[in-house]
Amino acid sequence: MQETDDLYNAIGYGGIAMTKVTAKLKDEYERTVKPEEEIIIEPEQVKVASPNRIRSSSGIIVDGEYGCDVKFAKCCNPLPGDQVVGFITKGYGISIHKHNCKNILSGMKNEEFKDRLVNAEWDTDISSGHTKNLYEAVIQIYAENNMTLLADITAALADMKVVLVSINTKKRTNDEMSINLTVGCKNSEHFNSIISRLRSIRHIINITRGTG
Repeated sequence: MQETDDLYNAIGYGGIAMTKVTAKLKDEYERTVKPEEEIIIEPEQVKVASPNRIRSSSGIIVDGEYGCDVKFAKCCNPLPGDQVVGFITKGYGISIHKHNCKNILSGMKNEEFKDRLVNAEWDTDISSGHTKNLYEAVIQIYAENNMTLLADITAALADMKVVLVSINTKKRTNDEMSINLTVGCKNSEHFNSIISRLRSIRHIINITRGTG
């Protein structure tokens, strides 16, 4: 099954030419099917699925193709609404990065790296939030060290019905601490609304969008 998925992905992003695949299929057909057994299918018998109905569970369209198997880069955690780009990894399919991801920007100095970039965009239904999909996003919080702060943060997230994936804290000084939250978001607009609500909590000094 994995080999089949790899073949489909390779065809999808141009790693294998379609002419090579059709030639192999034609040879196999002529070898196994006798001429008298050949069945002619009329055009009106063929039902062609509309591209708009073929949705990818990831919500990403790669080079105009729906349904490609992709992974979201942990270095930048892209969300629907972010400008994105695809990168063909060696053996792990296509990873999706934010357009301004530091790893993408640094890699642009290398010609081989640039050759492995592919166009990627969000499905419009996904970007507009018309989906039940959730995407992981990291929130970096700098705050005063207060024993009720974590309770206030988790209460605010629960009130907004935001899924809390993980939480990590670190003492910076006797008076300050940093908190990394990983939450589930529908898109960048949803993320910004979460940030806006958390900013109103007492003892929080600053909030930024973090990385994985």
